[in-house]
Amino acid sequence: MESDLTAAMPSSSFAGLSVIDWENWRPQWVRNWDKKNVYRNMSVQLVRQKNRHLSDAQAEMQAKWEFETAAQEFMSKTLQLARSLRPQGWWGYYLFPECYNYHYLDSFENFTGHCPPLEVQRNNELIWLWENSKALYPSIYMEEALRTSPQGKKFVWAKVGEALRVAELPSVQHSLPVFVYARPFYTYTLKELSQTDLVYTIGQAAAMGAHGIVLWGDAEYSRNRTNCLKIQDYLNSTLGPYIVNVTTATKLCSQKICNSHGRCVRRWMDSDSYLHLSPDTFQILTVAEGNQTRVLVRGQLRRWQEDKMREEFVCHCYQGWNGERCSARGRGFWLRTSDWLILGVLLSTLWGCCL
Repeated sequence: MESDLTAAMPSSSFAGLSVIDWENWRPQWVRNWDKKNVYRNMSVQLVRQKNRHLSDAQAEMQAKWEFETAAQEFMSKTLQLARSLRPQGWWGYYLFPECYNYHYLDSFENFTGHCPPLEVQRNNELIWLWENSKALYPSIYMEEALRTSPQGKKFVWAKVGEALRVAELPSVQHSLPVFVYARPFYTYTLKELSQTDLVYTIGQAAAMGAHGIVLWGDAEYSRNRTNCLKIQDYLNSTLGPYIVNVTTATKLCSQKICNSHGRCVRRWMDSDSYLHLSPDTFQILTVAEGNQTRVLVRGQLRRWQEDKMREEFVCHCYQGWNGERCSARGRGFWLRTSDWLILGVLLSTLWGCCL
């Protein structure tokens, strides 16, 4: 692992997102279902080879204990080694925490989005993982079945909410930062998220208090010139301007409401309050400069807009600050990041193929 880490992160002072993509198996026995059930079967088989006198129930109980004990040790030591080698990295596992609220197809109209209570309890049992993590990386990938629907909004709300709840569980003096993985397209397609679903994903995550969004992509995005140009057009016309809208609004709210020492979070988590620039006083312009496109913001925040932010949002202070408006030195809640982050991983070849 040390050689792999050195190759990926040559600088010992690396201080960025440090995500371990761990999807082959899950550390909790009961969550290894469907194709992952092979790990349970093989674990039982291994126990039987060593203890032929055990009953089926005893063999499974022993296999469960051995599997979960080894999984905890392996994943914990992986994080501990990574943190010792790159101590400033924000280390965590991709897809953790998860709340498995994928039951919207069972009864779409009645879907509430809420994480099943059993899965919430299982996340509580992973306290050893949260204690060893420096950040959380849940996913809010949206399937097309949820397109522009109240159910899609509820789906994302529950996932982000569960991650923020888990972020409070460790014994450290601040909440773990939450970086939410999202896709600019519906899962398994090249169909762009609608404007409404950009609000339900990026906008909702920002308003609820996530530290940032990681926009993920794959090789399909740049497979050919047609795909590449399609994505470039979406970035320039819709996605880019919306990202600038949200990041500018979150920065302004932090400056005006939290003295730049905290992040604005919905006062009521189930409200429809968002951190958006008002079209009454702001313009978001897309300007072409040669082969590049820039998104510019013109305007200023009015007093009535500040008052509205103060009414709808509260401050969660960065580490070292506290008070209603984060103006006093003290414990604080969160590790500091300078601005709300949206990191795009849309392949480094994306722009080159479109020039």
